[in-house]
Amino acid sequence: MKVRSRSLPPGWYPVSMEDTQSMIQDFINRFSIEKETVNSGIVPHAGWGFSGSIACEVISKCSQNNDTIIVVGGHLGAGDTVLAAFEDAFKTPIGTLDADTRFLNELKKEINIQEDIYSDNTVEVQLPFIKYFYPQIKVVGMRVSPSEIAVELGKVIYMTAEKFGKNVIVLGSTDLTHYGRNYGFSPKGTGEKAVKWVKEVNDSNFIDALL
Repeated sequence: MKVRSRSLPPGWYPVSMEDTQSMIQDFINRFSIEKETVNSGIVPHAGWGFSGSIACEVISKCSQNNDTIIVVGGHLGAGDTVLAAFEDAFKTPIGTLDADTRFLNELKKEINIQEDIYSDNTVEVQLPFIKYFYPQIKVVGMRVSPSEIAVELGKVIYMTAEKFGKNVIVLGSTDLTHYGRNYGFSPKGTGEKAVKWVKEVNDSNFIDALL
């Protein structure tokens, strides 16, 4: 069995089982009292110290009556294809998560999917949460570009779930605006004006669309 190992350095999320479980429990203690469940969600991936509590709460509210969780991350250009982890399992600090290779192989029949051989935080930082709350569930880890191919992937996931009669949860892993020279994106320059545009215009448009 081929297992996908951790690729991110310490700091993104804990290394040991004890620290991982302790940090998750700390997040749980901050949760709202609402007990609603979700069948899909959007989770941030800035690292547990920044956005872990939000991701943890969303993932904890996924319906228990599910067979597979598909985590769809990003960090791809508009012209890129779909990438996916082809390993049989994912290693986390609190145990190994089995991959749903059958589901992934069926997706490959319908849409072009290439092997994801790169280190990327968008999927990896979510896996310990999934293992903690749903230790027996299977996972598909993939990334898609911000383009029409994402819409096509969504349709193919739906059709495949219908074909297999599976209950599937899809988690989109994304942060909001990545602004500045490090990201090659600074349409409003720098300084206070740029921060105001990110918070009140660009991110606001995204949040309004979700709502």
